[in-house]
Amino acid sequence: MIDCEQSILAPVKMRQAILTLFLLTFSLTGKTQSIQLNPEIELDTLAIWMDYSKEIDPALQNRFQKSVLQAIDKFNLEEIGFMVILDSTKYDHSMRMEMGPINYVDGKDNVIWTGVGIITLAGHVYAIATWGFTLPILFLPSTMSKIQIEVSKNLVVNKSKMNRIFVNPFGMYMKVDKQNDKMVKKLEKKLYKFFKQLGKQEEKNNRR
Repeated sequence: MIDCEQSILAPVKMRQAILTLFLLTFSLTGKTQSIQLNPEIELDTLAIWMDYSKEIDPALQNRFQKSVLQAIDKFNLEEIGFMVILDSTKYDHSMRMEMGPINYVDGKDNVIWTGVGIITLAGHVYAIATWGFTLPILFLPSTMSKIQIEVSKNLVVNKSKMNRIFVNPFGMYMKVDKQNDKMVKKLEKKLYKFFKQLGKQEEKNNRR
C-alpha cells in the first residue's frame, strides 16, 4: 500500500518541481531583455558617450571612462557588425549613456543578507532531499548602478524603458574602495558584452 502511494505521489512531486523550475527560470529571464536594433537600419559606426551622476567622485568617473575606452577597443578589434567610437556629438546612430548613483553594500546589508543566504541554502538542501535536484541560485547583495541609455531616432525598436544596463558586481563584506574596483572591472565587461550582442544583431540583420 505504501509503495502504491509513493508511486502515485512521485509524479505529483516531479510536476511540482518542474513547475517551480519553470517559474523561477521565467522570473529570472524575464528581467534580462536586451536592446533590439532596428533591422531596417544599416549600422556601420555607433557613436557612444557616457555621462555620470554628480554623486560619483570625479576620480572614480575617470576610472570608469578608462573602462569604457577599453571595452570599445576590445570590441573594435573583433570587428563584429560595426565600429564603436567615443564621441559626444549626436550622430544619426548614437547612444548617450548616463550612469546613475552607486548603491553600495553596507554593514546592515551584510547582516540582513547573511540571514537570507542561510535561508536560501536551507532551501537548496530541502530541494535536493525532496526532488533530488536544485537550482544554482543564491541571493547575495551586489553593488549596483543603473545606466540609462538615450538612443538616436529609429535606432532601436524596443520600448525606451528597456534601454538600460545594470552594473552589479558582488559586494558583500567588501569596503567601498574594493567595491569601486569591482565596479570598474564590471563596467568594462558589461559594455563589451553589450557591444558584442548589438554587433551580432547587426550581422544578422545584414543577412536579410
